[in-house]
Amino acid sequence: MCGNDCSGDGFIDFRAWLIAQSNEVYLAALADPDSLADVEAYGGCQFEEFTYVGDKALEAMTGQSAYDGTDAAFDILLEELRQGITYGVGINYPYEWDEITERFPRLCEKYLEPGTVDFMLQYNHTMWFLDNQNIQKARKGGLPEQTPPQTHIEMGGM
Repeated sequence: MCGNDCSGDGFIDFRAWLIAQSNEVYLAALADPDSLADVEAYGGCQFEEFTYVGDKALEAMTGQSAYDGTDAAFDILLEELRQGITYGVGINYPYEWDEITERFPRLCEKYLEPGTVDFMLQYNHTMWFLDNQNIQKARKGGLPEQTPPQTHIEMGGM
């Protein structure tokens, strides 16, 4: 969407940018990532500073850092936050070049240069490090079938 790679830090900064767009945009993207075609991509879709806001607020209020550990109250809060989220089909699946135009047609039409997918396929470029066991495991069953939305997801090794 924003021409950035999807390194671990790049993903974290994109996620912070996405959350900062609004709760409505964030939840819509979790349910259907293609909905991001309606969102203006600005600032490289990166907002690293936003990732520190919660910790700074907690530290100012309590003197504790959010990174010092969690307790049962954190687990309760996490469960409350999960209740309002619906995840779309395939959110845990690492799509490759030959799969993205069908899954994300609006995003691809809006952001992919014509011929990009063909070029990537022709030269055997991949989006993911396919030797990674977590990627292999996530791709094992093939493309996800259309199933009802999920209300809980583990992003584990991705």
